Amino acid sequence: RPMWLDAKTATEIQNRLGADIIMVFDECARLPCPPEVVERAVQRSIRWAQTCKEVHQRADQSLFGIVQGGLDVGLRRHCATALLEIGFDQAKDMVRLAEESGLCVEAIHPDIAGLARVVEISSGDK
Repeated sequence: RPMWLDAKTATEIQNRLGADIIMVFDECARLPCPPEVVERAVQRSIRWAQTCKEVHQRADQSLFGIVQGGLDVGLRRHCATALLEIGFDQAKDMVRLAEESGLCVEAIHPDIAGLARVVEISSGDK
C-alpha cells in the first residue's frame, strides 16, 4: 500500500531502523531545465535538510547533507553555505573549495555528497 514519506518521517524511520548512514532529503533538478527550477530545488533541499537535522536523534548514525544547484556554482555555494548554517560543519570546506579551485563544488569531506568538476558533469565523464 502507498506510504507518504516526507523529510521528517523518512529520518525518523531511518533512526528507528538503526541506519548507519542517512542522506537528507533533496531534490535534484533534471538538467537541462530553466534556472528557476534549479533555484526552487535548492530552496526545497535546504528546507528538507533543516527538517532532517532537527529530527535526527542518534549520534551513532551519520546524517549527510547534499549540496544541490545543478551546474550553477553560485547556487551550489549558496546551498553549501545554508548547510553550514544548519549545522553541517563540513560545508565550510565546500565553500572554500569552490572559491579556490573553480570546482562545481561539493564535498571533499564525506559528509556532503557529490564532488565533480563542471566539465565532468556536463560531459558525462566520471
